[in-house]
Formats: sequence, structure tokens, C-alpha cells
Amino acid sequence: MERVEEMPMELLALIAVMLATLSLIGLAVLYFAILRPLQVKVEEQETKAFQWDRQITELTTHRQADNRRPADQGRVTSEAQLSALQQEVDYLKSQLSVLLTPPETPPQALLALSSAPSAPPTPQTPVPPPHPFENQRVSDIINRYQGRLRRGHIDALTRHFSLNPSGLFLALDERGERLVFPGQEVIYAGDFQQNYSFAYDCDQPGSGYVVVIFPARLDAQGNLLSRGRLRVE
Repeated sequence: MERVEEMPMELLALIAVMLATLSLIGLAVLYFAILRPLQVKVEEQETKAFQWDRQITELTTHRQADNRRPADQGRVTSEAQLSALQQEVDYLKSQLSVLLTPPETPPQALLALSSAPSAPPTPQTPVPPPHPFENQRVSDIINRYQGRLRRGHIDALTRHFSLNPSGLFLALDERGERLVFPGQEVIYAGDFQQNYSFAYDCDQPGSGYVVVIFPARLDAQGNLLSRGRLRVE
């Protein structure tokens, strides 16, 4: 019985909420459909009226300034002033003609210039192209000649190069020479003395990237012909 008596109150509250919501929606529709367009039109009319008032004020100001301007402004009314201006113009013309007249060159100077022997052109010594293997990182040489490099080993006693898949040197035939490079792109402390000191020189061996200053060379039989030099950076 208590549940049945409470139901009408809940319905009344729900109806009140719905009526309030509908009222708010109606007010919003009324504002945006009628009041807002009227407000925009009023603002536009006020803006146009302000612009027209500003233009009228500017025209009035210009007209008053024109009325106050003297009629003979900028004119030369005196013959003395006109004569002075004419004399000044003539003086400026004479000075301009003097400035535009080129100076005369003495005949002796022209003769000396024509008889002076011309200096022979200085011959330019051609700059030889840089060697492709000097001051190059081993990593760059490997990337550039990867398909032509042959890995091998140089015996520390006989200084003879022999092919070896696990060797620490890389040989390359280029420009009629047999060049040999270190096979490690990066070396650490002790690697140079142990692996490359019998074929290469290095002022400051250490850890870092291997840079070939100039490569070591082999003869036709694979023997070490000349030592190379590298640096570590």
C-alpha cells in the first residue's frame, strides 16, 4: 500500500522536470531563432552608422582645411626671386658640365701604356687528385670495395700474405698494386701491437676507429713490400 501511494509523487516530480527541460529548450530556441538575429542586425546597423559618421567628419575636416589654405601658396610672386632662382640654376648647370668632362690623358702616358710589355700568364700547377685510400676509415674502405677485398693473414716472421677466411688483413688489387689493409674497423688497447705492428706504423695506438693514412703494399708474390701507416680516432 505504501508503494502505491508513493507513485503519484514520483510521477509529479518527473513531470515537473520534463516541463522545466522543455521550458529551457523553448527559451533557447526563442533566443537563437529570433532574438540573436535581431541583435546581430542592430550591431551591424550601429557599425554602419559609426562608419558613415566617421566619413562625414573626415570630409568636413578636409573641406575646412582646403578653405583655410591660401590661394597663392607655392608661387613665386617676386621678379627678384625668379631672377635669383634662374642664376642658381645656371650655376648648377655649369658645375655639372665641368664634372662630366673627362680628364685629358697626356700623349706620353698613352705611349708608355701602349709600349709596356704584357706580363706572361703565371702557369698553374695542376693539383693531383687525392688518393682514394689515404686518410680513409677502414669501415669506409670495406663499404666501398666489399666485393673485391680478400681476407688473409700476414705472418709476423716472414711478412708473407696468405688467404685466410679468419685473417686480420684485407688485400685489394687496385691500379696495378696489391694493397693490404687492417681487417678490424675498431681496435682496442693492445690490438695494434699484437696484430698490425709488423705491417703498419702508428704514433698513438689505442682504442677507436682505424683510419688508414696510407696503405701497406705487397709484391707480386704476396710479400710485404712497404709498411703502411694508420691512426686511431
